[in-house]
Amino acid sequence: MQRSILWRIAALFAFVLLPSQAFAQAQSPSTAFEQKTYVYEPWIKGKFSEVVTVKNPGKWIFLAGIGPESEGDGKILFPGDFYRQCKYAYYRIKKLLAMHGATLKNVVFVTTYMMDIRHIGASGKCRTEEFAEAGAELPPGASVGVNAFAWPDMLLEIAATAAVEK
Repeated sequence: MQRSILWRIAALFAFVLLPSQAFAQAQSPSTAFEQKTYVYEPWIKGKFSEVVTVKNPGKWIFLAGIGPESEGDGKILFPGDFYRQCKYAYYRIKKLLAMHGATLKNVVFVTTYMMDIRHIGASGKCRTEEFAEAGAELPPGASVGVNAFAWPDMLLEIAATAAVEK
């Protein structure tokens, strides 16, 4: 008799309490760490990642050095024209951010790498225009002079980090 009562209590526990706990867990958002790497351009595969996202808390978006590489074939656009290369890099940055639910408003840090640091004025003008058009505050950043880039005719690369809510 006691075994029968114990079995009934165990069965009641299994049918009532366990499913409700499983349901509660299924309804609560995942708090597990998640990191994903993305490569969108075929010519980039095997060379580097364009975006890495990290979730919890929130979502962090890390963009690689984005430059004037043409979508599709990677050809360098606007050789010798720093300002146009900068505008194109921001076009790509905005496109990549949008693919992950972010805009320039979500950017928390920008690093601009330049072949010639004397382009600092054009860099600042380009950056200020892009963030103003997005209605975004200018984030912290850094400007770095470099000796060379991976591809000839590149005058700059821009790396950005963004954060969005869960």
